[in-house]
Amino acid sequence: RSKSVLARKMLHQQLDGGGIGLWVPGHILQHAASVPDAVRLALKQLRSHLSDDAGHDACASATSQYPLLLVFDDANRAESPGPLLTKILTWGRALFARQEDQGSTAIRIVLPVWESHWAGFQRQYEGAQWIQSQVIGPMLRAEAIACLRNRIETSAFGFTDHELNDIADRLKDDPILLSIFARLIREDPQANTTPLLQDAIGSFVRSSLQRLSLETGTLEASYRAALLELSRAMIVRQNLHPSWSDLQRWLGKDAVAIGCLEKVAAHAHICRVVRRGTRDIFEFRHDRILEHQLSEAVIAMMESRDADLRKAFDPFLAQVVGRALAVYEASNNILDDVGAMLPVSFVAALAHLPHRRSVTSDRLCERARGWLASIDTASDSLRNDALDILANSASPHVLSATENLATESYVQFARLRNGDAIAGASALSGRFYPSAKHPWLESLISYASAL
Repeated sequence: RSKSVLARKMLHQQLDGGGIGLWVPGHILQHAASVPDAVRLALKQLRSHLSDDAGHDACASATSQYPLLLVFDDANRAESPGPLLTKILTWGRALFARQEDQGSTAIRIVLPVWESHWAGFQRQYEGAQWIQSQVIGPMLRAEAIACLRNRIETSAFGFTDHELNDIADRLKDDPILLSIFARLIREDPQANTTPLLQDAIGSFVRSSLQRLSLETGTLEASYRAALLELSRAMIVRQNLHPSWSDLQRWLGKDAVAIGCLEKVAAHAHICRVVRRGTRDIFEFRHDRILEHQLSEAVIAMMESRDADLRKAFDPFLAQVVGRALAVYEASNNILDDVGAMLPVSFVAALAHLPHRRSVTSDRLCERARGWLASIDTASDSLRNDALDILANSASPHVLSATENLATESYVQFARLRNGDAIAGASALSGRFYPSAKHPWLESLISYASAL
């Protein structure tokens, strides 16, 4: 959750400098009717005796010299992220319009958002003066190697600069994956690095469950089965952040699974139970772990020909289904269902495929290419999601899937990211970019130039 970490750092810097600021969690944002109402609910959670005017009073105390910094966190984890983000952006527009000196606003909102959620809003708010976006993309290669050096004592583990470069490349310079890899290596210096590089998140989950199994005497397989059962229930029930009471109701006839989940949550490495307002919410410790576990559940549903598999073909789960397709060689019947219900997952699968060609990669590239060729017949939201996922995918399979399709600018950007300089030149010459900053484009060019 690097975006949230950076947002918290901004808040701490604001407070350390004598400024005023407040962290507002997602469960409060879902119930708030306005910015002052969100501030009121957050303050009353800290001091229940405050008056109902506390939010308005706090907002009124902010000035351009002493601005109020609000961090609206965990909007990504809401049951319906799209409507919540729409509400917050509406607040932001109204707030900006009311502040007289628009060059020096008194209330500033920091909103960490996943790129997959922001994609649907990006074009709508492009050029809006009241909003600024900063893309938090992969590290540059030098930064990734420095991260590995800091987390791993290379002299003790014997990694050369060339090996560190290869590790960073295999992990796509992703700070979360780099940190997990370093942690696993520190815990087991003799570990085989191949599976760690192929599936860092899965290796972390397995390592945590093995350690918990040794501590409790419960079979690791029992913990895995319980997590798989819960992940399937999340998909079927369409609730990725259940309360503990929801979880107990779903698995009510399986006391063993509930007991295992209670131990895994208490261990707090993979998941935990946290208090959100008046509810105890079960959540995975990181969104990557959630996505991994949901993908494992989708794979199991494919293998067992689960009657509820089609419930996984939801637009919100495009990345999850994409990873599952990249890992499991699905039947043509399943691929036909995906093509009819969630074709964007063919595009999402490209980034999860191993770089080498295989029967699976050829099948998925063919499916993705066929759908992208007719993407103009898709709805605007589906089209925008697919092109945004494509433009942010670093994989040689992107070039295969977009062969003879390089007329759409976002297809050209995707090809530039993956080494096609001609497509990049066409994309950059097709539109004038007068603004001083274009973070996403700058990040893409930096990535492409490092290839």
